[in-house]
Amino acid sequence: MSDKRLIGEDASLYRFTLGTLVEGDGTTTLTAGKIYKIAALAATSIFPTDFKVGDYFFATTAIVPAVGDNYYPVTETLVADCNSWAMTLSSDEIEVTVLADTAKKYRKGKTDISGTVTGINTTDQLSEEGSVNNRFIKVVSGKMGTAIADENVFGIDKTDFFIKAFLNEDDVPGNVQVFILAQIELLGYSWGAQLGNAQEWSSDIRLTGADPVMFAIENA
Repeated sequence: MSDKRLIGEDASLYRFTLGTLVEGDGTTTLTAGKIYKIAALAATSIFPTDFKVGDYFFATTAIVPAVGDNYYPVTETLVADCNSWAMTLSSDEIEVTVLADTAKKYRKGKTDISGTVTGINTTDQLSEEGSVNNRFIKVVSGKMGTAIADENVFGIDKTDFFIKAFLNEDDVPGNVQVFILAQIELLGYSWGAQLGNAQEWSSDIRLTGADPVMFAIENA
């Protein structure tokens, strides 16, 4: 029995910005530790067979995409660190009983994932473009004595939003870091203050876009 028991939890929310499309030419390499969005797969693709167009791929080494392996480099912008998170997985039960069966028979349907994230409000995150609260409300960032310019007024942010949720955050060589990368929608947000407590926010989350992937990566 393994004694590599996991404790604690950590997660971060990111905005992903796609760079210019790169067409695989058999010589350009992916950078280890970076994330890429797959745009096309070559007949002899270097991407694992279970990955499909639209998936996000975490490069563990400087591999060379084949001709026809097209991809977008991803710029990760940290939006918020979370102080707790949870995800629940469930599936519909589909009855497939026929008359010849003595007992009812079932098949598993599509997986449904829901969850929650919580964090602590900070003044810099509250005033930034693309912040968690900016997903729900317009944000104006200004300074007394200075006119508010257009670039300091942030309309509701609708960029792609991701959670990198760690089951084991570890950078020690030989140890394994485990995280879930998922494109999500935030379905709520809360403000509030109480004497003697940090100002926390919380939100329910649901999946959208690319399917989630769990990465278990042994550190070099």
